[in-house]
Amino acid sequence: MSTILFLLLLAATWISASAADSPPERWVGSWATSQQGLDAGSSLAPEGAYQQMIVRGHAHEIRVVGGTILPFGGTVYYHPNAANESDRQRINAWIRAPGHFDAVIDFDKAMADPIRPDHLRPEFDSGDHLHPSPAGFRAMAEAVRLGQLP
Repeated sequence: MSTILFLLLLAATWISASAADSPPERWVGSWATSQQGLDAGSSLAPEGAYQQMIVRGHAHEIRVVGGTILPFGGTVYYHPNAANESDRQRINAWIRAPGHFDAVIDFDKAMADPIRPDHLRPEFDSGDHLHPSPAGFRAMAEAVRLGQLP
């Protein structure tokens, strides 16, 4: 199981286990960065985990906000290749598509290098091609439009 799926299932479990306790938050965010990795060979689709989290959240009247997966080209940690970049693009397209999340924050659009979209913008890269720099985290914060959240 890839870590991205594990984190999503963990969030879905949290919704199931604790929403009955009426948490003060009425929305939950789902942000999967490149550091969680993508497993192109996995039979478990991250989209299914997202959908499970959305359904469970909605069952408890929790709005669910999705965040796109950041590019991670050039990192040595996850050995990015055409297959997992294709997975990232597919998952991001699913996240952006209407009818899933109550709102979407497009971190990919905010952070991707326009010349090499599978890489972080150089000014937003901490140097490992995986984690954002302080300027990158600022750009991510600026991508969140509070007025557009449900």
